[in-house]
Amino acid sequence: MHRHRHGSSWRKLPPRYARLLMPLVLSVFMSALVSAVATVASVGPGAAFAAHWPGAWGMSWVAAFPALLLAMPLARRLVALVAAEQCRPGECDPAAWWWPRSPGGRPAHPARY
Repeated sequence: MHRHRHGSSWRKLPPRYARLLMPLVLSVFMSALVSAVATVASVGPGAAFAAHWPGAWGMSWVAAFPALLLAMPLARRLVALVAAEQCRPGECDPAAWWWPRSPGGRPAHPARY
């Protein structure tokens, strides 16, 4: 394989996988954190934590990943309603700084997220 400009020797996945990878990565991190906090609160730190946390993390991830797959489209739409998009120079209407415009001049619509 050829080397990419950042020095990695492996190829990146195509952009279409980002909608699956984002909830996957987010669910791993968030379920680890939440299950660790809940396990420490339940059994305390130490050997009991080490014994119980991996199982708690696994069970919480099994619930978190599908929940995020279902929730992400709704979350994207809600965020699009309250946050303006970042615009490249010349793509946004300067008079309407709170709502970006598409390159054709029409307001961008949150349903495309």
